[in-house]
Amino acid sequence: MAAETKDTPAPDAAEGRTKTQRHTATTLAWPDAQRLLDEWHLRITTAQFGHQLQAERTRSWNLVLGIPVVIATTIVGTAAFAAINNNTTSNGWKIAAGVVSIFAAVLAALQTFFGFGDRSERHRIAATRYASTRRSIELALARHDTQAVDRIRIDMDRIGGPSPQIGRKRWDQASDIAKMQISQWRRGETIDMEVAGNDAGNAGTGHDTR
Repeated sequence: MAAETKDTPAPDAAEGRTKTQRHTATTLAWPDAQRLLDEWHLRITTAQFGHQLQAERTRSWNLVLGIPVVIATTIVGTAAFAAINNNTTSNGWKIAAGVVSIFAAVLAALQTFFGFGDRSERHRIAATRYASTRRSIELALARHDTQAVDRIRIDMDRIGGPSPQIGRKRWDQASDIAKMQISQWRRGETIDMEVAGNDAGNAGTGHDTR
């Protein structure tokens, strides 16, 4: 089983908070507010899809490790039960059962160590929160609502802190998807974000955990 690789963390979706706070300390004119919201729109949408991609990756790895554990433990349990009821079981079968038992224990330890299931859930929750903030930004852009800037900034700070990191590779993939989705939104096309999220998950098939 290939060990998980760590790559350079991608930019935080809430990056540049000090700069943001300075810009929104006073009420902005709409052109300035629009530029700021457009920047946030791309960053938040990228974060949403980035977390969706990461959630799919870690979920896949959780299955890759979890399913063999279930199969191996079932085989070992069956072999142990058969050995109890049959004293003539060959040493070869006993050795094989021992090897499978060790294999299952190793996979279970890796599954626990990397915590793929927990990480997948954290990324899923982060994606949901970023999606909510994205909708707030789109509403503010549609209404030319300068008063929403401070509220959105606070939401970004609140979400960005506890969210898990997104690898650089996944961030770049998500950025491309986000630009396409924002372009569709600006043209007034209806966007099914759930479908887009599934496309994001399918965009990087395989078992790269970065």
